Amino acid sequence: DELISGIVCYECGSLSVRRINRSWECVQCGIRDRKAHINALKDYYLLCGDKLTNHDFRRFTGLESEHAAKNLLSRAGLRHSGKTTARVYHLDYNYNVDFNYIEKLQKLNPIVKHRGEY
Repeated sequence: DELISGIVCYECGSLSVRRINRSWECVQCGIRDRKAHINALKDYYLLCGDKLTNHDFRRFTGLESEHAAKNLLSRAGLRHSGKTTARVYHLDYNYNVDFNYIEKLQKLNPIVKHRGEY
């Protein structure tokens, strides 16, 4: 409940990335990224743990559509267990390999404050 929903833009550092026309677009700088949800999944892994549901994913990213969330999670190639509403996706990342994008964000903005404000 204490987490702010949304996806961080790894070009400008703002928390203003929205799903627009089957892609993620930063409202602040206009950068588009079809795979921005992959880094969001990694962020979720670091903040919340290695399991998530469709509902968790939508709440974390600010995505409203259950169908879009299901498609994104399925295409992310995550292991999963359970069927339909009981499906749980299992996140499995390697700290030494999968988190290079964080360094880029820190270089953009060494002090990331609440809601991307500086």
